[in-house]
Formats: sequence, structure tokens, C-alpha cells
Amino acid sequence: MTLREQLKTLSNAVGVSGGEQDVRKLIIDAIKPHVEQITVDAMGNVTALRKGTGASSARVMLAAHMDEPGFMVTEIGDNGLISVNPVGPLDLRVLPTKRVLVGASKTPGVILWVPIHRSFGQNNLVEVDHLSIDVGADDKAGTGAKPGDRVAFVGDFAEFGRNLVRGKALDSRACSVDRASERRSVLVRFVRSVHGATRHRRTRCARGGATNQAAARDCAARRGLQ
Repeated sequence: MTLREQLKTLSNAVGVSGGEQDVRKLIIDAIKPHVEQITVDAMGNVTALRKGTGASSARVMLAAHMDEPGFMVTEIGDNGLISVNPVGPLDLRVLPTKRVLVGASKTPGVILWVPIHRSFGQNNLVEVDHLSIDVGADDKAGTGAKPGDRVAFVGDFAEFGRNLVRGKALDSRACSVDRASERRSVLVRFVRSVHGATRHRRTRCARGGATNQAAARDCAARRGLQ
């Protein structure tokens, strides 16, 4: 798999904060041939070790998060419309008509808002209480969703010219493989041992940051939303 193909796979993967299992598996599969040790802790953080060649005991950690902003299902109406709450920072103004994937089955849906013929000229700000998700169901049972399910944006990875790409969740997932795989960091012969860490729930509550402290590295660099 080429680097661009790997970026596309990671970008399009669903990994809303608290439900990063798909992304975690992709990252582990990508780095496994290039590291000596992989550890997944109780919170779901992944730490990989690439041993250095020098005599120094100093260690370096390169960290990135693997989750992304999205939604959590809070209620399903009898009419089949799904109410949600945001998970992580979202600009509510751009959400109406966005395509999403609901729950573990990744049921396709679209975010609804007040129709334009009713809201035009009112200058009302979008509020999450006014948003709902339509998956084409006629009733609650037809949605296949339940409270607590994660809702992710549909990935739309695309290439521009020779050296530009766009997509969701690239801010850190690209670095997750970039830092731990042979194509970038592991190409060089490290004098000091390098630990690559991909953290969960960074977008929501920074819980994954605990892996940085618990690892007690001598030097660390991280990438992700601050």
C-alpha cells in the first residue's frame, strides 16, 4: 500500500472520540512490521517501540491522536429522526446537509436543519438542539441506532495535483503512521529509542494524554488539536 493509499484509508476510517477501534486496528497493522513492541493500554492508547542503536538510555516519544470530532446519539424519535450531541469541537454553522455514518453499522444519513424557506432572513444561529439526523427510516426501529452510538462524518479524501490531499482527521492520523512506519521516521537509524504513541479521546477530554505522562520519556513531540 502506498503512502497516499494509507492516508486515504486512515482519513476515511471512522474514529469518533471513544470509538476509535477501527482506526486503532489500521494503525497497528501499518506499524507492526516496523517496530519491536506494541502495547495497547486499558484506555485504548497505542504505544510502539523502535529500539535505538546507541548506548544512551535516553528515550524519545512522538505522539499523535487517532480520534476525531463527531456526535453521540441521545434520542431516536418515533418518526425515525435521530437527536445528537457533539463529541469534540464542531462549528455548528457548517453542519446542515453534512453526510454522516451512524453507529457500528455505519448507516448513512444526513444532518437536517430548519428548511431554508422557514429560516431565510432570520439570521438565526445554528443550535445543536435544532439539528437531527435522517437515515431514511420511518420509525425508531428502522434507524438501527441506539443512544450512545457514535456518529461520524463521511470521509471525502481527495488528491490535488501531485503533492496535495484533503480529507477529515488528517491533522494527526497522518502523523500516526508517519512517525511510526518505515516510510518516514523509522527510515533513519535512531541512536536513541523512539516510542510512537497514538492517543484516544484526545478530541473529547484529553484522556489519552495520560499515556504521555505515564510513558515518562526523556523527550516528546506531539501533533494534534490543542
